[in-house]
Amino acid sequence: VVSALVPDTLLDPCVVTGFPLAFALDLLLTPLYYGLDHFNAENVKVRRKWIQGVEIDGTRMVYPYVEVAAHLQHAPGAVVALVAALCIQASPSRVACTVGPCSYLAFYLTQTIACRVATGAWVYPVLEDVQRAAGLVGVGAFILVVCAVGAVLAWVGKALVDARLAL
Repeated sequence: VVSALVPDTLLDPCVVTGFPLAFALDLLLTPLYYGLDHFNAENVKVRRKWIQGVEIDGTRMVYPYVEVAAHLQHAPGAVVALVAALCIQASPSRVACTVGPCSYLAFYLTQTIACRVATGAWVYPVLEDVQRAAGLVGVGAFILVVCAVGAVLAWVGKALVDARLAL
C-alpha cells in the first residue's frame, strides 16, 4: 500500500517480487484458519483455557480477548490480499510467482515437521487429526496439497494484477 501511495520508490521492486508470496499467504490464511484450525476441538479447548486463566510463574493470567485476537489475526487475510492486488504497480515475474511461494512454503512446513520431531506435538492440531486418520503419509500429502494450493494462489495473484494492469 505504501508503494502505491508513494510511486517510484526503492520499495517498488521488493513489493512486486514479494507480492506473489504475500498474496498466496494472505489468501490461504483465512480459509485455512477457519476451515481447519478455529473450530478444531483441541484449539477450542486451548482458547477456553486462556480465557478462563492460566498460571504463569506463580501469577494467574486471564486473557479475555483471545477469541477477538484470533479473529483479528486471521479474518482480514483475504481482504488484504485483494487490496494488495489492487495497489501493486507492476506485474511480478514468473520466477517470483514460483520460487518465492514454493521455497517459503517448503521451508515453513519443514519447520513445522521439525517442531513435531523435536517436541512430539504438531503446531497445528489439524495435523494431529490427519496423522491419526491417515498416518504420516497422510500428513505428507496434506502438506503437499497446502503447498500446491499456495503455489496456484501466487499465480492467481499475478493473473489478477496482469488483468488489472491491462485495463
